[in-house]
Amino acid sequence: HTSAVNNLAYTPDGNHLLTIGEDGTRLWDVSVGGGRDWLRVPSAELILVGVAFSPDGETFAAPAEPSGVTVWDTRTGEEIITLTGHEPKLTTVAFSPDGRMIAAGSDLTRTPPVWDVETGELLFTLDGHLDTVRAVSFSPDGSRIVTGSWDGTARVWDAATGEQLAVLGVWNRPAVITAAFSPDGRSIVTGDDDGNVTVWNEAGLERVLRSGRTSLVAGLAFGPNGLLLTAHEDGTARVWDFETGKVRLTLRGHTARVHQVDVSP
Repeated sequence: HTSAVNNLAYTPDGNHLLTIGEDGTRLWDVSVGGGRDWLRVPSAELILVGVAFSPDGETFAAPAEPSGVTVWDTRTGEEIITLTGHEPKLTTVAFSPDGRMIAAGSDLTRTPPVWDVETGELLFTLDGHLDTVRAVSFSPDGSRIVTGSWDGTARVWDAATGEQLAVLGVWNRPAVITAAFSPDGRSIVTGDDDGNVTVWNEAGLERVLRSGRTSLVAGLAFGPNGLLLTAHEDGTARVWDFETGKVRLTLRGHTARVHQVDVSP
């Protein structure tokens, strides 16, 4: 890449890495020493954001232009289907663990859509946030969806019906930029624009993880052995012990915001 990389994601087998830059999107074979620019999908003229791989790694989904979500073939870069029916531009997508559903969000919609991937049917929208929804993620068992919004809340939804199950936080708190379930599905972690990394259960707040500095939390991912990784506006990424809430390592070197982190399976 010769310009900013805004997002990235590993294939589930850890052999390939998709990077989304302002100069195009590339799929890298990282199973070889040093990595290899294996495939450019799609063309460099189309800039993607917020991609997600299907659980089997055979396809990936990305926001479409001017709206909707497109599913692509990982090996060929060919378009398989575009999911339509929701007008505002989307910027983030998530597959359900069984690969049958896709949820999406953006800074332009308060009602994240959920689609059936095979049929292309818009199943429902998640209605309840008071401001636009930046973050969306499924629980490990696929039964719930968590969303994070500029309204200062994260909300939990029934993935089968779209019914709202819980509201975490209160209106007009710091905007929730990123949100995800823990690997066991028992907790939800959010990152906000005040630099808070907050761990919740569905009844309410458990604890706030702080490293002594405030810097917008742009992304998060769980790693092995109880580790949590976070990406920050100040150009750092941090590795946390999820159980103790202590920062084990701060990764420095970038000179601008770190948009996303991911962990090789």
